[in-house]
Amino acid sequence: MEKYIIIRAGVNGGKTTTCALLFEELKKRADFAKLYTYRFEELKSLPINNEGDHGDFIAIIIKKGIVIVIISQGDVAIDLKNILESFEDKSLINQLTNGLADSITYIVCCARSMYKKNSTIDMLYNKVHEDLRKEFWTVKSENKNDRYKVKHPIVRHIIEHILK
Repeated sequence: MEKYIIIRAGVNGGKTTTCALLFEELKKRADFAKLYTYRFEELKSLPINNEGDHGDFIAIIIKKGIVIVIISQGDVAIDLKNILESFEDKSLINQLTNGLADSITYIVCCARSMYKKNSTIDMLYNKVHEDLRKEFWTVKSENKNDRYKVKHPIVRHIIEHILK
């Protein structure tokens, strides 16, 4: 059973940017790395919106047999739940990894900080046993020109946790 890493923050708190930096850092060491939309259409690069911020994406990275899926969407519980259910299909995983894997070691996903009924974090708490999840809190950068700077420490901790 896969383990979950949940990146937490408030609204516009930098969760997707943290996922993007995590992808970029893992990609440097990866044996395999691909980006997808939520419809599992392949992307050539991380999506950027009109404001210059990262758009949502799904990434799959393989490093020494460790299969990591990053899902940057975390605001709408039902959308994340549907994506997670898609990954229960081993043939989809096999297809998305070009035949290199049929199971996932870690799922990295996002959740807003507020815990309330039907929230993303509520759905994750109900879906994933506490022994199989670890939460990391990220922070928002006030400087858009250097948005990654404050996120490097959290990304380092996540990578250490995954590749320990």
